[in-house]
Amino acid sequence: MDGPVLDRMTASVKRCAGRAVNTFFDLEQGYCEIFTSSIKTKPSYFVGPLSLPPAAAAPAPTTGDSAGAGHSPPCIEWLDRMPSRSVVFLCFGSLTHVSDAQLVELALGLEASGKPFLWVIRDNDTWSPPDGWMDRVGARGMVVKGWAPQTRILEHQAVGVFVTHCGWNSVMETVTAGVPALTWPMVFEQFIIERLLTEVLEIGERLFPERAGVRSTRYEEHDLVPAEVVARAVTKFLEPGGRGDAARRRVKELSARARAAVAEGGTSHRDLQRLIDDLVQARTEQRQSNSSTLKK
Repeated sequence: MDGPVLDRMTASVKRCAGRAVNTFFDLEQGYCEIFTSSIKTKPSYFVGPLSLPPAAAAPAPTTGDSAGAGHSPPCIEWLDRMPSRSVVFLCFGSLTHVSDAQLVELALGLEASGKPFLWVIRDNDTWSPPDGWMDRVGARGMVVKGWAPQTRILEHQAVGVFVTHCGWNSVMETVTAGVPALTWPMVFEQFIIERLLTEVLEIGERLFPERAGVRSTRYEEHDLVPAEVVARAVTKFLEPGGRGDAARRRVKELSARARAAVAEGGTSHRDLQRLIDDLVQARTEQRQSNSSTLKK
C-alpha cells in the first residue's frame, strides 16, 4: 500500500466516530475483543453477516425453488438436478485476475475430478475453454460468465464445497450458508483470511498444498496450479468421511451462530441497534450545538 493511500486511511480513522464491521462475535471472538479493547474512545459495532438480514435468520432454504419466488436462474435450475452436497462451486470475485494459462489448468482439473461443478467467470475475461472441453464435461458442469446469485448458490443443498479467493464478502456468505471452503487466495489480505479459515476456524483447506509452489500477492508471480492438483484437492475434499466432512460440521455450527447473531436479541442485532442509537444521539447533539452557536 503506497504512502498517500495509507495517509488518507489514517486521517479517516482519526475523523470517524466509530467502526462498523461486517463480522459477528462468535466468528472472530478473540479478534473482536482485541479490536474493542485496543481502539480507545472509538466504539466498534460488529453487525454481520450483512448477507443475512434479520428476516432471514431462519434456517437456510434447501432447494433453489424455496430460495426465491418465481422463475429461478438457469444455474439454480441446474443445481436442482444435482445430488446433495455433490457440486463444486467456484467463483473468484469480480476483480480478481486469473491468467488464461491458469484457467486452462483449472478447467482440465475440474474435468479430471469427475465431480459436478458450477464455475463463475468474470464477464470481462476473453478466455475460452480448451477445444472439446464443454463436450467432454457435458451436463456435469456449468460455466456462468458474468454475475451469478452467489448467496442463493451457496444456500443450495447441492453445493458441497466453495472454491474461493477468500474475499471477505465471499467468506461471510459461505459461513452463513454452512458450506466449507477450498481456499485459493490471490492478492492482499486474502492470504491472511485463508489462515483464518484453514488454521483457526478449520472450515476449509488450501487447494494448493503448502510448499507446492510460489504464491504471491502479485498475480504475475504465482506459479501455475496444475490440473492434477486441482483434481486431487477436489476429489479428496469431497470423499465421504474425510476432512471435508469435518470442515462441513464446523461451518454448519458457525452458520447457526451467524443466524442467531442477526436474530432479535443476537450480538449483531444488538450492535446494529446500538449503532443506530449512537448515530441518532450524535446527530441530535450536533443540532443542539449548531443551535447554540447560532443563538450566540
